[in-house]
Amino acid sequence: MLRTYLRPFTDEERRQIEANIESARVPLDRAETPGSAVRSVVGHALLGLAFGACALPFLQHWVTYTMGVVCTVLGTFTASGAFLGYHAYRKERAYQEDAARRTVEYWRERLDLGQYEVTEVTASEVAVVLPADDEAPMFFFSVGDGEVVCLSGDHLQDDGEDLAVPCAFSLLRFPGVEGIVEVVESGPRFAPTRVLSPDAFDDGYYPEDGEVIPARLQTLRADLKRLADAC
Repeated sequence: MLRTYLRPFTDEERRQIEANIESARVPLDRAETPGSAVRSVVGHALLGLAFGACALPFLQHWVTYTMGVVCTVLGTFTASGAFLGYHAYRKERAYQEDAARRTVEYWRERLDLGQYEVTEVTASEVAVVLPADDEAPMFFFSVGDGEVVCLSGDHLQDDGEDLAVPCAFSLLRFPGVEGIVEVVESGPRFAPTRVLSPDAFDDGYYPEDGEVIPARLQTLRADLKRLADAC
């Protein structure tokens, strides 16, 4: 069985999103401390000084060394390092602030939606396509009417070696936004009735996480190939 509907956030869900916004705002609210800039400037200045000292033996072929010349060379390298250090600090600071603004905007937009899209899934049986490497397996839940819900094991498995998954669960999404926010289990776990090797995806369709496809578990390999050919 498959049922999709919209529901408003619970108070706890709203508080969690608000907490995400406040957490993301930290780089924006935090005052620019001189310590970070000083560490970057001094560190790069010392690096510049070291480069200058290393350059002295090579410059002696073109320059007659005096105390003034040595000080000028070392001072130039040190000042260049300090300048680069300050530039690197400002660039990193700007990157952090931009990332924070984008994250805050992301969660504010989700908060303004005010609701989740909920897809309730009740499966009669499940098949799994094993991964070819360290990725999670892909599970296929039969929900009747020739439809199958596809879901990555990342959402379902506590133990990567255990293939038991819940027979009933809800997928939470933000309306109109791709990606699953949370999977809420509501039924007992059961083992897959069919286990397919990774080569089922070699010439077959690889579904999106949470996608509903027209297929049957008894003919899953052939159905995946049919869907791939139709793309």
